[in-house]
Amino acid sequence: GMTKKPKGVTSADETARKLSETLREQITPEVPLAIVVQTIDDAQVIRVTVPRTDQAPYAVEGNQFHVRDGAASRLATR
Repeated sequence: GMTKKPKGVTSADETARKLSETLREQITPEVPLAIVVQTIDDAQVIRVTVPRTDQAPYAVEGNQFHVRDGAASRLATR
């Protein structure tokens, strides 16, 4: 199939910084994220790498737990 060129992010460095701060404030326990700005096909994109850790599960703001389900993430229920 055809691959579309990325549209990119305006103010990528500032957006990446804000994203990093927001994620670090709202995920418990803290996740060692790697957030970098890359240029792909002349577009600035933000890449977020989330390593596997033994700290899972992680809660986001409001103490909601999300569970990986294949390629998706779903809210955990009891």
